[in-house]
Amino acid sequence: HRYELARFLCIAVLMFLIAYIHSILHISKDVLVISHLGTESISAIKMYAVLPTSMIFMFLYIKLSDKLTRSQLFQAANWFFISYFVLFALVFYPHREALSIDISDAIILKLPSLKYFFKIVSNWYYSLFYVFAEGWVVIMLSVSFWQTANHITTIEESKRFYPLFGISAGVGKMIASILSANFVAKGTNWQPTLNNVTISVVMVGVAISICLFILEAIIGKDIFNLTKGHLKNKSKESFKDSLKYIASSKTILLITALLLCYNISLNLVEGVWKKSIEVLFDSSANQIHHFISNVDICISTLSIAAAFVGVYILRTLKWRTSALITPAVVFLVGGTFFLFMFLREAAYLFALQTSAI
Repeated sequence: HRYELARFLCIAVLMFLIAYIHSILHISKDVLVISHLGTESISAIKMYAVLPTSMIFMFLYIKLSDKLTRSQLFQAANWFFISYFVLFALVFYPHREALSIDISDAIILKLPSLKYFFKIVSNWYYSLFYVFAEGWVVIMLSVSFWQTANHITTIEESKRFYPLFGISAGVGKMIASILSANFVAKGTNWQPTLNNVTISVVMVGVAISICLFILEAIIGKDIFNLTKGHLKNKSKESFKDSLKYIASSKTILLITALLLCYNISLNLVEGVWKKSIEVLFDSSANQIHHFISNVDICISTLSIAAAFVGVYILRTLKWRTSALITPAVVFLVGGTFFLFMFLREAAYLFALQTSAI
């Protein structure tokens, strides 16, 4: 409706901007780790660094939510993350050799099972970049954005707004992938590419702040930042009740199992795929960056198409049939990928020696 348009556009633009930074950081963090630490280090970083720091980020966010308004907390989180990316580009990456922590080979030989842990500790600045890139998704997208969207959007509006937010996110990812491919500098030095990415992130961060000010003005400062003591207590009680319900609900446990299986399957395929890229481009950061950016353009295009097709599928097919499409596609495409990996020479002949580059 006309009276909803300004508010909807502002929230959609906010989703677009957050998704843009998420996508461009997703590309950069993978490039950084694959080219400098090796693909095998990604799993170690997720286990030893991303998991504990995500908990710390959430703890700090919850503590600050009691002291800051919704707008102040959103702005603080936004510039907290962007400040690190600027610091990394200006200080950590240019002086990475001086900042490395030397760990003796004797210690690594004594504890071979922790060799990747020692590797990510020795190169802590790379690991921290990966952590902050993942933290952006958790805090800015999963928590800050959706808390704000849920706060200012009614249940009736959400049925119409939320699918369009998904399309807005897809467009943001597509533009980020296109620009990321064009940010790649010539030669082997990744610093110019990193500088281009960082400048882009800072500019979009400024746009997020401006968008929040506009949204606050449209909604009204008092309504936008509305919090009441009895509502906080109610939220705490409902959170405890939710945990009990999750533990006792067979349906929720099955959904949790679905999510776990999905992520395990995805990581199994992605791990081998990223290792193949590392070998193909001989750990060249700029070449890997360009290749992954182009792949992400295709992914974001398919995501936007899937958002439109998904609405049609849900309306025409049963829920179970619709839900089974995702694991079926992962099984077929992932199985085909592994088949080609096992029969690599035959795959090259089958592809008529078409270069992946």
